[in-house]
Amino acid sequence: MQKSIPKRKAPLQKVPEVRGCLLSLGGLSRGAVSLLMILLTVILATRYPKEISHSVSVGINLCKNVIVPSVFPYMVIADLIVSFVDFRQFRLLSFTFERIFAQRREALSAFILGILCGFPLGVIRACELYKRGVISKDEAERLIGFSNNAGLAFVVSGIGLGLLGDAMLGVILYLTSILSSILVGALFAKRKFENKEDIKATQAYTEPIRYSLTESIKRAGLNTIGVCSFIIIFSALCGLIRSLSLPSYLYLLLVSLLEVGSATSIISKATYLKEPIKLAYLAFATASSGISVHLQARSHLTDLGISQRLYIPMKLLEGILCAILFPLAVYVFY
Repeated sequence: MQKSIPKRKAPLQKVPEVRGCLLSLGGLSRGAVSLLMILLTVILATRYPKEISHSVSVGINLCKNVIVPSVFPYMVIADLIVSFVDFRQFRLLSFTFERIFAQRREALSAFILGILCGFPLGVIRACELYKRGVISKDEAERLIGFSNNAGLAFVVSGIGLGLLGDAMLGVILYLTSILSSILVGALFAKRKFENKEDIKATQAYTEPIRYSLTESIKRAGLNTIGVCSFIIIFSALCGLIRSLSLPSYLYLLLVSLLEVGSATSIISKATYLKEPIKLAYLAFATASSGISVHLQARSHLTDLGISQRLYIPMKLLEGILCAILFPLAVYVFY
């Protein structure tokens, strides 16, 4: 007779239980954080109402006098440029772009829009290319790191002429910030494609002509409102930080990490700073762009699953490089 083989007991299903506990804890922690943020907002609003009100007014004036004039018209122009111009026809420029950044030449449009018209147009263009399958996810994550820059009009007209009273300083700041983005983009370039996703992205690409002045104005208006909304909120945060009476150098570093528009305005008025240090702070704030711009970029990336794992260290490195290069360039050429 064959011996009956005892049946093994089914393993205990602990994984779902553990996962459920973790999800419960995660939900609890998110609820606790939300409650803490609400309480903190109420406390700050009752403790520093004048500071918040003044800072919001400063942010609104900054948007009205600097951001809208230097961002909105260029967003309209950028949308029209993308509709008509095929940047691949500039063969020497496309070849150089491919060699420096190890990116496909179709991505050149994102870089040009980013350096000419400013954030967030470089990110928006990179997202469009990724959605169409022109570039891979890995390429998109590197592309947004060196394409989301302060625009020509914002730096030269807004910071140089408007805040520093000298357009030439704005030109030097603009050129050094672009040089910093090029150096960082080259440093993070991946010379070989590593997976099938990258290979699939080499499909043929034809840019459709989609000219519509009405749609261009609508898109530019919505994007400009989004940019101004972030600036106003982070202006309020900068005002709260100022009320904490922190050491001046720490305060300027924190506002530089928060929002580029408010930071450059505050730094330009810091008369107690020596000139090279002031220039370094201005350069870092301009090139790193601040958390406000990072969140603007994230709002376009989240639905596509594009990570900012490379974006944040790339922007911080750009800020550090520009903080070194800008004072040196001013000393040599100005």
